[in-house]
Amino acid sequence: MPSITRRSSLELAVGMIALSAARPVSAQTPPTVRLATISSDIFGEPFYGQDAGLFKRAGLNVELSVFTNSGAVGTAVAARAADVGVYDVVGISAAVEQSVPITMFAAGSLFATSAPTAMLCVAKASTLRTPRDFANKTIAVSTLHGLSDASTRAWLTRAGVSAANIKIVEIPFPQMAASLERGTIDGAVIAEPFLTAAKLAGELAVGNVFDAIAPAFYQTGWIAAPDYLSANPDIARRLVEVAYTIARWANDHHEESGSIIAKYAKLDDATARAMTRTAYATSLDYRRIQPLLDVAATYGLIKRPIKATEIVTVIR
Repeated sequence: MPSITRRSSLELAVGMIALSAARPVSAQTPPTVRLATISSDIFGEPFYGQDAGLFKRAGLNVELSVFTNSGAVGTAVAARAADVGVYDVVGISAAVEQSVPITMFAAGSLFATSAPTAMLCVAKASTLRTPRDFANKTIAVSTLHGLSDASTRAWLTRAGVSAANIKIVEIPFPQMAASLERGTIDGAVIAEPFLTAAKLAGELAVGNVFDAIAPAFYQTGWIAAPDYLSANPDIARRLVEVAYTIARWANDHHEESGSIIAKYAKLDDATARAMTRTAYATSLDYRRIQPLLDVAATYGLIKRPIKATEIVTVIR
């Protein structure tokens, strides 16, 4: 079952974020928005909005909480332990299919095959290189039944390797490189900035697994509970506007945003300067969502086909 339903993630979410409702909007006090994400460039927009002062400029007081994987972010929003989060699109579709109360209201990061920001990696001494080499092996992803899980299954199947013969396990990004070196896993889908840190340490990137989905698609989306958005229409409009303001800023300020993500991911600036930077969407296009949903349905991560319009709430 998708990680959003797991009790451990729910307990983590509730334990890490106060369950109080957002403070009321007033002319004197900016409304407080509890925002959840993980320390990866793919999910990095909340960090950039916070440190660059863009939330404050939009009249929002944002309280950030950082989780180890995106499944816990989805759980936090569904449990009302967070008001808003950045979640991977496969996870959003799985939640919607199970009637979990979350919806996507703005597009997040973009994948482009020409500049992949997540790769399947192996240890420096590994001989694994091709999809067929991973038959009967163990591959780590950051969130089961999420984006990396779906893309890994598609990448293997496209090469004629049955995903049923692969063991896929969940490990947070910061722990993946060490797990590869210990030999507890054979491969790991690592995202920036941890991908560059792993490569600088000698790990080998052998597979652009996201390319098996489409040449370009949304990796993440901004999420909230539908009733939170309907109860707070002004905040909702501000959130959509600031999401795309952050996207434009991050797309144009790689040096500054690189230092910010390095701080939150606890990596050095050299790693931030060397990494492949994520591009962020500045508007919503359903055609950038549907390929992921189709792959998720094909490999059983969702039980029925889902249309992109089912997982999105348009804020007006």
